[in-house]
Amino acid sequence: METKKRFYVETYGCQMNVNDSEKVAGLLLAEGYERAEAPDGADVVFVNTCAVREKATEKLYHSLGRLRKLQRRQPGMVIGVGGCVAQLEGTAVLERAPHVGVLVGTHNVGRVPELLREAAGREDAGRKGVLVDLDRKADRFAVSPSAVAHTNPVRAYITVMEGCNHVCSFCVVPRTRGPEVNRDPEAVVAEVRDVVSRGFVEVMLLGQTVNAYRFGDTDFSGLLARVHDVAGLLRLRFTTSHPAHVDAGMARAWRGLPRLCPYLHLPVQSGSDRVLASMRRGYTRGEYLEKVAMLREEVSGLVLSTDVIVGYPGETEADFEATVELLDAVGFEGMFAFTYSPRPGTSALRLEDDVPEDEKRRRLQVLNAHQQRLQVRINARRVGRHEEVLVETVEPDGTVSGRTPEFKIVHVDGPGALGERIRVEITGSGPNALRGRRLSASDSLTGSSAVPIF
Repeated sequence: METKKRFYVETYGCQMNVNDSEKVAGLLLAEGYERAEAPDGADVVFVNTCAVREKATEKLYHSLGRLRKLQRRQPGMVIGVGGCVAQLEGTAVLERAPHVGVLVGTHNVGRVPELLREAAGREDAGRKGVLVDLDRKADRFAVSPSAVAHTNPVRAYITVMEGCNHVCSFCVVPRTRGPEVNRDPEAVVAEVRDVVSRGFVEVMLLGQTVNAYRFGDTDFSGLLARVHDVAGLLRLRFTTSHPAHVDAGMARAWRGLPRLCPYLHLPVQSGSDRVLASMRRGYTRGEYLEKVAMLREEVSGLVLSTDVIVGYPGETEADFEATVELLDAVGFEGMFAFTYSPRPGTSALRLEDDVPEDEKRRRLQVLNAHQQRLQVRINARRVGRHEEVLVETVEPDGTVSGRTPEFKIVHVDGPGALGERIRVEITGSGPNALRGRRLSASDSLTGSSAVPIF
């Protein structure tokens, strides 16, 4: 009996990269491969990369260094690299990692199985034998939705648009993902129906600037309405949004779509008007706050999270303090903060990177500590409340964890099944998660619409 080949996928970066890795995994499973639990022992290792920060790029090369040692012990192993670093650096990746056998860009994940078959058939999978596809004109939506091997047991990520038309000074996404390309809404709705029929009860729509979506007469609000009406869908989410595309129509969508969860990730990047202008973000601090106020007037209980960069070229202590103050002004309930790092091909590369590295790290620590204290206070207010939790994890001891509609993680002392919505009383809180007890083991929530906090 022939032993099946095994593959391992290593992913860095955003939900879009996660979804691309799910596509690669699904295609390889369809080819007859089996999953490996670790790179050791795998016939194929595919590394899906992120180029947003220098640190993320360096993670790739550290990983490839470790994989080279494995490859020496397993000469038949084929190593593939895809994603944003592959698209950004191209064949320069091979100068640092000549043992890579397959190199594909962000548009070409559908060709991974074919290229791996060719690479595996060669005696030498080193640089001379490398197979490369970095075609930027390839169809970004070529992979069949039915091939995607979703990793979350209850939530399916679905790409609705790729690329970005903004020119933020620090960002490589327009170079790695290209300009905005929007998917036909009919294809999006068909994929949502497919994943719901396979048991996924929550969908997260993906795009670099997802709320900029437009296809023909269908704008983002129209797309949300069409997806929302798919029978059997319990929860609908989307990420990542750009403040420039937040409008009254988007805000009103929440009022008429009860399954659209009251959670929004809205990157601000800085609280300083001077820095925002240099970043080319296209809004001021005041305009961002006005949009937040408009959203909260329309959407009861809306939870906001954000992205922040500290140590951007020319950022003064006053600029940094303006960012710290913005955290309180908005009341963000989650934050991803990073130190600035120069990226190839960005306009910020022309600016002097004049904030010392130790000062960048200090500001990052101050900002994170401030946000953690804010989250402790906000989460403590939920203690004693009753929440709806969609179960995503069932532990061997019978306890479960899941998320509220507001994307809050809750660890529950009580039973539950994957995909079940349960009523929970919040009994404790921390900066990053809540604790709770199930109100009734026999009382789960049914139906196709989310039940609000009660």
